[in-house]
Amino acid sequence: MKERPILFNGEMVRAVLDGRKSQTRRVIKPQPVQPAEELRQSYAAANATDLLPEWWWSCAAVGAMLDVTSEAMLCRSPYGVPGDELWVRETWASGPAPGLRERMVVYRADLKPTFEASWKWKPSIHMKRADFRIQLLVKDVRVERINSISVADALAEGIAHSTLNDPRVEFQWLWDSINGSKPGCSWSDNPFVWVIEYERKQA
Repeated sequence: MKERPILFNGEMVRAVLDGRKSQTRRVIKPQPVQPAEELRQSYAAANATDLLPEWWWSCAAVGAMLDVTSEAMLCRSPYGVPGDELWVRETWASGPAPGLRERMVVYRADLKPTFEASWKWKPSIHMKRADFRIQLLVKDVRVERINSISVADALAEGIAHSTLNDPRVEFQWLWDSINGSKPGCSWSDNPFVWVIEYERKQA
């Protein structure tokens, strides 16, 4: 069993704490699709795509090319394998507790905007292991295209669902609000992603 850090923004931290979020999707870097598609195009140009069965191409599309298997790719997941644990990095601040000498840690996701100005916030990427509060047990890891998300999985991503909208559309809005400005990472780019399913470990 290994432990790894993972970043969550404030909205997603609240979803985890509320019990609404049990999955997260992260863009695979580098994307495995381009080499596979180039190889397929070269076979197509030579009218030789039938030399390899269809299942081979479906494996190649997620990076399982030549001597690289799907299982091997999942072992390269930066978020671990089932049974591993993740500790959540989030925006936080620390300082002396009012009226006491002890140091206290506060988390931005917990505070209303009117109280945020009272603290000097530190980016989540700099959170130390000693200051985390959320630990996740990895239950499953797989590879998907982001557009392949199901309704059930969109809800498991912790969206603030309204019955007026399709959960997948709401997830698309959430995804693009976080990843839309990154090259090759938007919903319309349809990148391959790591899908990590987890459950929160209680202290």
